[in-house]
Amino acid sequence: MRGRQASSAPDYTNACLIMGYINLLWVLIALSVVVSFPTALVLCALVHVAISRLALQKR
Repeated sequence: MRGRQASSAPDYTNACLIMGYINLLWVLIALSVVVSFPTALVLCALVHVAISRLALQKR
């Protein structure tokens, strides 16, 4: 292994984002089935506000 240059790691960003979306989607569907659809909508709104604040903070 000496003298060999290490190869770069694969970029899993897209896979991570897609799996995050799928996980969020099934949690919101399960929440809307168990509790109610308006509760899932409120949670969606809260997640949207949190993401917006993170985007503003990052700037």
